Amino acid sequence: MRQVGAGSVEMHTRTEMLDLIVHDGAARGIVVRDLITGDVRSHTAHAVVLATGGYGNVYYLSTNAMACNVTAGWRAHRRGALFANPCYTQIHPTCIPASDEFQSKLTLMSESQRETMGGYGFRKATMKLDWFRTYLKINATTT
Repeated sequence: MRQVGAGSVEMHTRTEMLDLIVHDGAARGIVVRDLITGDVRSHTAHAVVLATGGYGNVYYLSTNAMACNVTAGWRAHRRGALFANPCYTQIHPTCIPASDEFQSKLTLMSESQRETMGGYGFRKATMKLDWFRTYLKINATTT
């Protein structure tokens, strides 16, 4: 982000990678679609970095953004790119399920409990713990 701030790297938000441009066996650019206007355009470069967020949403409850679904990685793989260490995926299986269909990320349960219980007295913390136990029992029977 320092380079973006310095103006030496341009960041394109709200775009979807459609294809990887390969020339003489090397990645030389990408074809993208602007998700606001629908315009399709290409960007060429000496090197290509896909910073797409990984594929944590292969798991039901993940703290990754909903759009992290390895689409760009798979499109690069179709063009010959190799995956380095694909078995390493950071997930947190203790997420609170989405509260509505427009929620883009799930909340890590331990973080929300720490924030909720911070500053509470013992009685209120015990009440929260009782709620947490009930929540775990309900989830254990539904999964």
